Amino acid sequence: MRKTRFILVAIGITMWALPCFGVSPGLTAEDVGAVTAANQAYVTAWLANDPEAVMSTLTDDAVLIPHHGVEPVAGVKAIREFWFPPGSPPAKVTRMVNSVSEVQGSGDLAFVWGRSELEFTYEGQTFRNEGNYLAVLRKGEDGRWRIARRIWNDPVPETN
Repeated sequence: MRKTRFILVAIGITMWALPCFGVSPGLTAEDVGAVTAANQAYVTAWLANDPEAVMSTLTDDAVLIPHHGVEPVAGVKAIREFWFPPGSPPAKVTRMVNSVSEVQGSGDLAFVWGRSELEFTYEGQTFRNEGNYLAVLRKGEDGRWRIARRIWNDPVPETN
């Protein structure tokens, strides 16, 4: 009995200490599915050209790290102004695909990365682009995964 108690205590201490050494149990299969679904919800919102739906996929303290050396954009107010500037004609997303190469994480943090393809029209011109993306997601108190950080890199869009 004493030996069993010792082993259980040792296992408990080890499980508690593992994250301190960079070792974690990873995401559950349910969380991987939810992170993948959150990544797709972002795409779906853009394809619907619905700014409110796009913004709902982000945490309140989200940060965008755009391509081409553009300064990071922090917070939902700044992100809304960056993507949907008041008084500016809207861009219309006509095609967006985010392939998923990997989903990893632990606890309430996860990341997903892959390739992206984008086509949109703006002021009568159509732009096409493809590149890489990385999104860091955080699980909220409501159990929903949202994008906390997003970075993308791609060449300057081609016009038709």
